[in-house]
Amino acid sequence: MGDDDKQEMNMLGKVDNIASGLIVEDALKGMLLKTKNINYKPWKNNYAPKNPHSPFGDFPKSYLPKKKPARYKKVNH
Repeated sequence: MGDDDKQEMNMLGKVDNIASGLIVEDALKGMLLKTKNINYKPWKNNYAPKNPHSPFGDFPKSYLPKKKPARYKKVNH
């Protein structure tokens, strides 16, 4: 093996993964904020995009129900 091959193999092993970096940052932020009794939940971030209605995107407003159904019905015994 030549020196060029060794350098190329070293470069391939040190590729940074953006997603793993973000996961590590969120974990560290959570650990540091726990010392101040603050819970950090990355999914409750105001800057994160909201979840779509389906995997294919949001439904048109005309298809959405006008009023949410009641979760519990009151029953008189």
